[in-house]
Amino acid sequence: MIGYCGILLALVAANPSDGAPVPAMPAVGSTSIEGADAYRQRSRSAIHEVLARREFADLHADPNSFWRIILDWLSDLTQRIGDVLKGLPEWLFWVVVVWMILTLAAILGHLIYTLVMLLRGTSSPPRSNPQSGRISGELLGIKDLDFDTVLAEARRLLAAADWPAATRFFYVAAILWLDRQGWIAFKKSKTNRDYIDELASRARIQNSFRRLTAYFEPIVYGGLAPKSSTIHEIATTVEGLLHEPAGAGTR
Repeated sequence: MIGYCGILLALVAANPSDGAPVPAMPAVGSTSIEGADAYRQRSRSAIHEVLARREFADLHADPNSFWRIILDWLSDLTQRIGDVLKGLPEWLFWVVVVWMILTLAAILGHLIYTLVMLLRGTSSPPRSNPQSGRISGELLGIKDLDFDTVLAEARRLLAAADWPAATRFFYVAAILWLDRQGWIAFKKSKTNRDYIDELASRARIQNSFRRLTAYFEPIVYGGLAPKSSTIHEIATTVEGLLHEPAGAGTR
Protein backbone atom coordinates (compact mmCIF):
# COMPACT_ATOMS: atom_id res chain seq x y z
CA MET A 1 0.00 0.00 0.00
CA ILE A 2 2.83 2.39 0.90
CA GLY A 3 4.59 1.55 -2.36
CA TYR A 4 1.53 2.51 -4.42
CA CYS A 5 1.06 5.71 -2.45
CA GLY A 6 4.71 6.56 -2.99
CA ILE A 7 4.42 6.11 -6.73
CA LEU A 8 1.23 8.14 -6.79
CA LEU A 9 2.87 10.94 -4.85
CA ALA A 10 5.87 10.78 -7.16
CA LEU A 11 3.71 11.11 -10.25
CA VAL A 12 1.80 14.03 -8.74
CA ALA A 13 5.03 15.75 -7.74
CA ALA A 14 6.52 15.28 -11.19
CA ASN A 15 4.89 18.33 -12.73
CA PRO A 16 6.36 20.90 -15.10
CA SER A 17 6.59 23.58 -12.41
CA ASP A 18 9.17 21.43 -10.53
CA GLY A 19 11.23 20.96 -13.61
CA ALA A 20 10.36 17.27 -14.02
CA PRO A 21 8.64 16.85 -17.42
CA VAL A 22 5.74 14.45 -17.69
CA PRO A 23 6.48 11.91 -20.41
CA ALA A 24 4.14 12.15 -23.38
CA MET A 25 1.70 9.27 -23.92
CA PRO A 26 1.99 7.47 -27.23
CA ALA A 27 -0.83 8.24 -29.62
CA VAL A 28 -4.01 6.22 -29.19
CA GLY A 29 -3.94 3.20 -31.40
CA SER A 30 -0.17 3.24 -31.81
CA THR A 31 1.18 -0.25 -32.13
CA SER A 32 4.81 0.76 -32.04
CA ILE A 33 6.55 -1.50 -29.52
CA GLU A 34 9.60 0.70 -29.53
CA GLY A 35 7.47 3.77 -28.74
CA ALA A 36 5.81 1.97 -25.83
CA ASP A 37 9.18 0.83 -24.45
CA ALA A 38 10.57 4.34 -24.74
CA TYR A 39 7.51 5.72 -22.93
CA ARG A 40 7.89 3.22 -20.06
CA GLN A 41 11.59 4.02 -19.79
CA ARG A 42 10.88 7.75 -19.59
CA SER A 43 8.17 7.12 -16.97
CA ARG A 44 10.54 5.07 -14.79
CA SER A 45 13.22 7.75 -15.08
CA ALA A 46 10.76 10.47 -14.05
CA ILE A 47 9.55 8.41 -11.05
CA HIS A 48 13.09 7.58 -9.94
CA GLU A 49 14.07 11.23 -10.24
CA VAL A 50 11.17 12.32 -8.07
CA LEU A 51 11.67 9.59 -5.47
CA ALA A 52 15.31 10.56 -5.22
CA ARG A 53 14.34 13.97 -3.89
CA ARG A 54 14.94 14.79 -0.21
CA GLU A 55 11.26 14.87 0.77
CA PHE A 56 10.89 11.20 -0.27
CA ALA A 57 14.15 10.04 1.35
CA ASP A 58 12.42 8.50 4.40
CA LEU A 59 9.41 7.16 2.54
CA HIS A 60 10.29 3.55 3.30
CA ALA A 61 12.61 4.13 6.28
CA ASP A 62 12.25 1.79 9.25
CA PRO A 63 12.24 3.79 12.52
CA ASN A 64 13.43 0.73 14.45
CA SER A 65 16.19 -0.22 12.05
CA PHE A 66 19.00 0.74 14.47
CA TRP A 67 17.70 -1.42 17.32
CA ARG A 68 16.91 -4.23 14.89
CA ILE A 69 20.53 -4.17 13.74
CA ILE A 70 21.75 -4.29 17.36
CA LEU A 71 19.41 -7.17 18.22
CA ASP A 72 20.45 -9.07 15.10
CA TRP A 73 24.10 -8.57 16.01
CA LEU A 74 23.55 -9.81 19.57
CA SER A 75 21.56 -12.76 18.32
CA ASP A 76 24.31 -13.63 15.87
CA LEU A 77 26.98 -13.25 18.57
CA THR A 78 25.04 -15.47 20.97
CA GLN A 79 24.61 -18.09 18.30
CA ARG A 80 28.32 -18.03 17.49
CA ILE A 81 29.24 -18.40 21.17
CA GLY A 82 26.80 -21.28 21.48
CA ASP A 83 28.32 -22.99 18.45
CA VAL A 84 31.79 -22.63 19.93
CA LEU A 85 30.69 -24.04 23.29
CA LYS A 86 28.95 -26.96 21.63
CA GLY A 87 32.18 -27.88 19.93
CA LEU A 88 34.12 -28.07 23.20
CA PRO A 89 34.72 -31.28 25.15
CA GLU A 90 32.27 -31.71 28.00
CA TRP A 91 34.86 -31.16 30.73
CA LEU A 92 36.15 -28.00 29.07
CA PHE A 93 32.59 -26.77 28.59
CA TRP A 94 31.91 -26.98 32.34
CA VAL A 95 35.25 -25.33 33.13
CA VAL A 96 34.21 -22.35 30.98
CA VAL A 97 30.74 -22.23 32.58
CA VAL A 98 32.17 -22.30 36.13
CA TRP A 99 34.74 -19.65 35.21
CA MET A 100 32.00 -17.38 33.85
CA ILE A 101 29.89 -17.85 37.01
CA LEU A 102 32.84 -17.05 39.27
CA THR A 103 33.67 -13.97 37.20
CA LEU A 104 30.10 -12.69 37.44
CA ALA A 105 30.06 -13.39 41.19
CA ALA A 106 33.32 -11.44 41.63
CA ILE A 107 31.93 -8.49 39.67
CA LEU A 108 28.73 -8.54 41.71
CA GLY A 109 30.69 -8.71 44.97
CA HIS A 110 32.82 -5.75 43.94
CA LEU A 111 29.72 -3.72 43.07
CA ILE A 112 28.13 -4.52 46.43
CA TYR A 113 31.33 -3.58 48.26
CA THR A 114 31.57 -0.28 46.37
CA LEU A 115 27.91 0.49 47.11
CA VAL A 116 28.37 -0.22 50.82
CA MET A 117 31.44 2.02 50.98
CA LEU A 118 29.55 4.82 49.24
CA LEU A 119 26.62 4.50 51.63
CA ARG A 120 28.91 4.54 54.63
CA GLY A 121 30.54 7.69 53.31
CA THR A 122 33.22 9.37 55.31
CA SER A 123 32.16 8.14 58.70
CA SER A 124 34.06 8.93 61.86
CA PRO A 125 37.76 8.24 61.18
CA PRO A 126 39.13 5.13 62.89
CA ARG A 127 41.27 5.57 65.97
CA SER A 128 44.60 3.81 66.01
CA ASN A 129 44.30 3.64 69.80
CA PRO A 130 40.85 4.42 71.26
CA GLN A 131 42.25 4.60 74.79
CA SER A 132 44.75 7.32 73.92
CA GLY A 133 42.23 9.36 71.95
CA ARG A 134 44.38 9.45 68.80
CA ILE A 135 42.37 10.06 65.63
CA SER A 136 43.67 9.73 62.11
CA GLY A 137 43.31 12.73 59.85
CA GLU A 138 43.94 16.46 60.07
CA LEU A 139 42.05 19.34 61.66
CA LEU A 140 42.82 23.06 61.38
CA GLY A 141 46.28 22.21 60.06
CA ILE A 142 47.05 19.93 63.00
CA LYS A 143 48.06 16.48 61.71
CA ASP A 144 48.85 14.68 64.96
CA LEU A 145 45.39 14.37 66.49
CA ASP A 146 46.50 12.75 69.72
CA PHE A 147 44.59 14.50 72.49
CA ASP A 148 47.42 14.60 75.04
CA THR A 149 49.89 15.87 72.44
CA VAL A 150 47.52 18.58 71.21
CA LEU A 151 46.67 19.76 74.73
CA ALA A 152 50.35 19.87 75.74
CA GLU A 153 51.17 21.92 72.65
CA ALA A 154 48.29 24.31 73.39
CA ARG A 155 49.64 24.92 76.90
CA ARG A 156 53.18 25.42 75.56
CA LEU A 157 51.98 27.96 72.96
CA LEU A 158 50.02 29.79 75.66
CA ALA A 159 53.14 30.07 77.81
CA ALA A 160 55.11 31.25 74.77
CA ALA A 161 52.49 33.97 74.09
CA ASP A 162 51.76 32.55 70.62
CA TRP A 163 48.10 33.17 71.13
CA PRO A 164 46.68 32.59 67.57
CA ALA A 165 48.31 29.15 67.41
CA ALA A 166 47.33 28.41 71.00
CA THR A 167 43.71 29.20 70.11
CA ARG A 168 43.71 26.55 67.34
CA PHE A 169 45.31 23.90 69.54
CA PHE A 170 42.99 24.55 72.47
CA TYR A 171 39.93 24.32 70.20
CA VAL A 172 41.09 21.06 68.59
CA ALA A 173 41.90 19.68 72.04
CA ALA A 174 38.33 20.46 73.12
CA ILE A 175 36.87 18.62 70.11
CA LEU A 176 39.13 15.61 70.70
CA TRP A 177 38.15 15.50 74.38
CA LEU A 178 34.43 15.70 73.63
CA ASP A 179 34.83 12.93 71.07
CA ARG A 180 36.76 10.79 73.54
CA GLN A 181 33.93 11.15 76.07
CA GLY A 182 31.37 10.12 73.43
CA TRP A 183 29.56 13.46 73.65
CA ILE A 184 30.21 14.21 69.96
CA ALA A 185 31.44 12.15 67.00
CA PHE A 186 34.44 13.74 65.31
CA LYS A 187 34.18 14.02 61.55
CA LYS A 188 36.32 16.27 59.42
CA SER A 189 33.40 17.41 57.27
CA LYS A 190 31.37 18.61 60.28
CA THR A 191 31.11 22.28 61.19
CA ASN A 192 31.39 23.85 64.62
CA ARG A 193 27.61 24.31 64.58
CA ASP A 194 27.19 20.58 64.01
CA TYR A 195 29.12 19.84 67.19
CA ILE A 196 27.09 22.40 69.12
CA ASP A 197 23.88 20.71 67.94
CA GLU A 198 25.22 17.29 69.00
CA LEU A 199 25.63 18.62 72.54
CA ALA A 200 21.96 19.60 72.77
CA SER A 201 21.26 16.93 75.40
CA ARG A 202 24.09 18.30 77.60
CA ALA A 203 23.12 21.91 78.18
CA ARG A 204 26.08 22.95 80.37
CA ILE A 205 28.69 21.44 78.09
CA GLN A 206 26.91 22.84 75.05
CA ASN A 207 27.01 26.35 76.55
CA SER A 208 30.73 26.02 77.32
CA PHE A 209 31.54 24.82 73.82
CA ARG A 210 29.34 27.51 72.26
CA ARG A 211 31.22 30.16 74.24
CA LEU A 212 34.54 28.61 73.20
CA THR A 213 33.42 28.69 69.56
CA ALA A 214 32.43 32.35 69.86
CA TYR A 215 36.02 33.14 70.96
CA PHE A 216 37.64 30.82 68.42
CA GLU A 217 35.96 31.76 65.13
CA PRO A 218 36.80 35.52 65.01
CA ILE A 219 40.46 34.73 65.77
CA VAL A 220 41.05 31.80 63.42
CA TYR A 221 38.57 32.60 60.65
CA GLY A 222 38.28 36.37 61.02
CA GLY A 223 41.95 37.14 61.65
CA LEU A 224 41.21 39.00 64.90
CA ALA A 225 44.28 39.34 67.11
CA PRO A 226 43.49 37.67 70.45
CA LYS A 227 43.90 39.61 73.65
CA SER A 228 45.46 38.25 76.81
CA SER A 229 42.07 38.08 78.49
CA THR A 230 40.54 36.24 75.52
CA ILE A 231 43.18 33.53 75.27
CA HIS A 232 43.08 32.92 79.00
CA GLU A 233 39.29 32.63 78.82
CA ILE A 234 39.71 30.05 76.03
CA ALA A 235 42.23 28.08 78.11
CA THR A 236 39.99 28.25 81.18
CA THR A 237 36.96 27.03 79.20
CA VAL A 238 38.87 24.07 77.79
CA GLU A 239 40.30 23.15 81.17
CA GLY A 240 36.77 23.32 82.57
CA LEU A 241 35.54 20.84 79.96
CA LEU A 242 38.28 18.42 80.99
CA HIS A 243 36.93 18.32 84.55
CA GLU A 244 33.27 17.82 83.63
CA PRO A 245 31.93 14.49 84.96
CA ALA A 246 30.72 11.91 82.45
CA GLY A 247 27.04 12.69 83.11
CA ALA A 248 27.43 16.45 83.30
CA GLY A 249 24.68 18.56 81.85
CA THR A 250 22.45 15.66 80.83
CA ARG A 251 18.84 16.76 80.59
